[in-house]
Amino acid sequence: MYLKNTVINRPKETKIQRNGSTRYVYYVTATTYYADRKYNMDQRVSIGKMVDGSDTQMIPNENFEKYFPSVLSQVQNYPEPPVFSLTLHVGATVIERKIAERNGLSQILRNIYGPEICSDILNVVTFILTDESAVFQHYPSFMRSHLQIGKSIRSDSYISSRLLHREITDDRIIEMLRQWNKLHINTGRIYIGCDSSNFNSEAEGIELAQMGHAKDDPTKPQVNLAVAISQDDDTPLSYDLFPGSIIDMTECEQLVSQMYDYGYRDIGLLFDRGYFSEDNVRYLDELGYPFMMMLREDEKVVSELILDNLPNLKDHVECYLDGMEIFGLTVSKELYEKYRQFHIYYDEVKASYSKRRFLNELSATEHSLQDLVGTKLRKNANLSSYRCWFALDIDKKTNILTGFSRRMDRITKRLSLAGTFVIMTTEEMSPDKALSTYRGRDNIEKFFRSIKSGMDFDTPGVHDQVSLAAKIHLMFIAGIIRNELQQTSKKIKEATKNKKCFTVPAMIDDLDQIECTAYESGLYRRRFAFTARQKLIFKYLDIQESIVDTEIENFNSLKPLAGLSYKI
Repeated sequence: MYLKNTVINRPKETKIQRNGSTRYVYYVTATTYYADRKYNMDQRVSIGKMVDGSDTQMIPNENFEKYFPSVLSQVQNYPEPPVFSLTLHVGATVIERKIAERNGLSQILRNIYGPEICSDILNVVTFILTDESAVFQHYPSFMRSHLQIGKSIRSDSYISSRLLHREITDDRIIEMLRQWNKLHINTGRIYIGCDSSNFNSEAEGIELAQMGHAKDDPTKPQVNLAVAISQDDDTPLSYDLFPGSIIDMTECEQLVSQMYDYGYRDIGLLFDRGYFSEDNVRYLDELGYPFMMMLREDEKVVSELILDNLPNLKDHVECYLDGMEIFGLTVSKELYEKYRQFHIYYDEVKASYSKRRFLNELSATEHSLQDLVGTKLRKNANLSSYRCWFALDIDKKTNILTGFSRRMDRITKRLSLAGTFVIMTTEEMSPDKALSTYRGRDNIEKFFRSIKSGMDFDTPGVHDQVSLAAKIHLMFIAGIIRNELQQTSKKIKEATKNKKCFTVPAMIDDLDQIECTAYESGLYRRRFAFTARQKLIFKYLDIQESIVDTEIENFNSLKPLAGLSYKI
C-alpha cells in the first residue's frame, strides 16, 4: 500500500524497473553469484514507484520505512482526512431519532419520501434540535462531528436546492399532516389551542409576506403561522401559513376546517384575550364549535361582571379551588344574545404583586408629570399614558401644563380588579375544570418560543415561497420531537425539584456529551460510561441506554468513505 500524500527523493542505491507505463522502485537486499552461469542474481523488494514525469522523486510504500527509516522520519505524512471526525457526538442525535421512530414520525416520512430522503430529513431535524439553529450553512460542519444516518454528509446547497426545492412539496406536506393526525384522532373531546405568530420577511420571492400587525417590526412585511396543538399532551397537530394581511379569525376558521378534514369531530377551541371582541365571538357562534376564551378585564362588560361578583368570591372558603391556590366561581350571563358561562377568578398572590407594580408605576408617572408642570407642551404631544390615570390642567392659550390630579375613580377600579381574570365558555363546566383546561393553552406560546428561540427561527432565512413552506415543515417536525423532550423535562423537574439541569437545552447538551471514538480498526466505540444525569434522562424518556451502542454498530456497518465528500 502506497503512502498517500508522501513524495520523497529516490535513494541512489535503489533501482528502477518499468512495467508498462509505471516505473517501480526496488531495493536490493542481497546478491547471489551463480558461477556456472557467471552472473549475479539480485533479491529485490519493492519500496514504491516513481512520480509520473519525474526522474528523481518517488512515492514510497509501506516497505520503504523498513529499509530507509531515517528518510521517512524527516517527512510529514498526512493521511487523507476521513468523512467523519474520529470522535463523534452521539447521544442527542440518537435520542431525537429514537423519539421520531417511537411516535410514528419516521415511518410516516419513509412512507412519503422513501428511505433516503427520510434519512436526510431526520438528519437535518437533529441538526436543528441539537445545534439550536436553522441556518443550514453550518450543517456540514455539525454533521461531520455527529453520528447521523448514512455515510455521506450533505452540503448546505443540497439542502436548499434539492431537499427544500424538489423533495418537500405541498402534496407531501399535506399527506404527512394527514397521516400524523390519523395517529391522534380519538373518540373524546380534543381541545385545540388556536393562535398565530408572525415572521418578518422582506424577500421579494415570498408572496405571503404582506403588511399586517407584526409585533416585532410593524414596518416590515410578515408571514403568519397558525398552529393547532392538542391540550392533552401538547402535541403539535397541524399548522398553516397565511399572508401577513389575513386576520386571526380567518386563520382560525381555515385551521378548524383543516382539522375537520383530518377526521376530528368533537373539537373544542381555546383563545387568548387578544381574540375577544363582539365580532369574533359572534363569528365563533356561527362556526358552531364549543370554545373558551380569556376575556380582557378592561372591557366594560367584563369589569362590571368582576366587580358585581367579587364580594361573593374574595376570601370565601367555598370558592377556594384546592390544588390551584386560587378562588373561583361561575355565573351564567347573556352576552351577544346568548347565555354563556363566565368563570371569575381571584388570585391573592397575583393581586398583591399587581397592586405593588401598578402603584410603583403610578408614582413614577406622577414624578414625571411633576417635572413637566410649568413647561410648554408640544402641540402633538402624546399624553394618553398620563391621561389614563391623571386629569391634566393645560392652559389652552400657552399649552403650558399648570397642574394635574389623580383620577381616583379609575385608580380605585384598577386596584379592585388586581388579581382577577375571567374565562368565558360556551359549555357548562366547573371553574376548576375551565381553568385547568385553559391553562393548557400556554403550550402554543411555548411552541412559538421553541421554534423562534429554541431553534433560532426568528426569521425565515429563505428567499422564495417554496423554500419557506419546506423549511417551516422541517421546523414543525422538529417541534414535535422537541415537545416530547419538553414533556420529559417537566417530569424530571417535578421528580428532582431541579429546574436548572433539566431544561430542554440542558438535556440536549448532556446527551450531546455522549461520544464514540474510532480506533485503529476504523470502527467507532463508546469509551465512557453514562453519567447520572444522562441515565436519568434515558429513564424518563423510557428509552434503553443500549440504543446508543446499537446505533454506533449500525453506523460502523455502513463503512464510511475514506475521503471527505459532500453530495451536491
